[in-house]
Amino acid sequence: MKIAIVGCGVGGLAAALFLHRQGHDLQIFEAFEAPRPVGSGLMIQPTGQSVLQRLGLLELARQRSAQVVGLDGRDRSGARPLDLLYADWQPQAFGLGMHRAELFGLLHDAVQASGPAPRTAHRLTASRNEPAGRWLAFEHPDGSCSEQGPFDLVVDASGAHSPLRGGLLLRDRPFPFGAIWSCVHSQTLTSDRLHQRFDGARVMMGALPLGDNLPHLTKDGTSQPTFAVFWSLPRSGLQAWRQSYGAWLESLQAFWPELAPAVAGLPGPEAFSAAWYNDTCLKRFVDPRLALIGDAAHTTSPQLGQGGNLALLDAAALADALAAHSDLSQALMAYDAKRRPHVRLYQNLSRWITPLFQSNTRAWGWLRNIAMPLAGRIPYLARTQTRVMAGVQTGLLPWQHSSAETLAGLAALGDDCSS
Repeated sequence: MKIAIVGCGVGGLAAALFLHRQGHDLQIFEAFEAPRPVGSGLMIQPTGQSVLQRLGLLELARQRSAQVVGLDGRDRSGARPLDLLYADWQPQAFGLGMHRAELFGLLHDAVQASGPAPRTAHRLTASRNEPAGRWLAFEHPDGSCSEQGPFDLVVDASGAHSPLRGGLLLRDRPFPFGAIWSCVHSQTLTSDRLHQRFDGARVMMGALPLGDNLPHLTKDGTSQPTFAVFWSLPRSGLQAWRQSYGAWLESLQAFWPELAPAVAGLPGPEAFSAAWYNDTCLKRFVDPRLALIGDAAHTTSPQLGQGGNLALLDAAALADALAAHSDLSQALMAYDAKRRPHVRLYQNLSRWITPLFQSNTRAWGWLRNIAMPLAGRIPYLARTQTRVMAGVQTGLLPWQHSSAETLAGLAALGDDCSS
């Protein structure tokens, strides 16, 4: 088929690799004048790792990331609401803490080596479906517009502000809190856990290991343990935080003394980037000759660390559906049927869990500090918590789960894990 992929993020690039290997005629469009990653760090869960294994990129990803064995979250009150280990689910399981630029580089290099080069400076504005195929309208930096098509299929991976999903929206609400992100180097934190620190639900800070094989992120080009640090902020609080940056640094000395010196070494608030999140749900992920993947199809808060993994799973599931069904409409229905229930579960969990960590209501932090450690003492519930973290839970009941390999379509391939 003649397929257009819009967006060079994680989902778009993964879809390009899968669909190019299936022999489709691809055109890739990107809004930026040069493709680039957006964001700081992310966790590649076992589900995402299985997709990277299918693409033949897992070993490279391991070399450019940190192996994370669990999550350590502590409240200033002394409570430890989060103490999760992947080994409680599977003995050899782990997450990969990875800088977004590293994951983007792996996928982008692979696309450049095997597939068509992205056509940059094409900002998607609209689409129309006609009997001959689907057409795409673009705007360019000089203010001009163009139209491309017709395409047998359009894969919309254009992100959280996709202009094509308007008629499919069920909900698109901003979360009241977001975060600011930066990268630091620290010898005092252990590099095998995602660390989080809380003061009730109003204050949250985290440090995600990214590995120590990233010399391009250090001032002197040496290898040092690198962490993506994030600080929770209400949407209206960014300017106030910038203006009180010095006082904020001083407060970190008491809040998180092991991390404060590394943060103090940053040049200032300009070293941080802000990220805001929406809770976006669609009626379905498809329309005639259109499949939405990644943030174009669904968004959540980052509390469960699933965003990039869900996008990778979308790309794999779409490719599998196209391979299994010669009729495009049936393939799109199969893709939607496979991905939407899993995505909806994690969207609901994210919506319910987020107030426990980011809220102006003190009671939420108190409830979290009691309920989560209690659940962690019950082996059955503790394993469920870990399965949720790993991305393999498929329903609300503890026994509703799958394997990462099955969700990623890897189990069906047997030994041929790079096809």
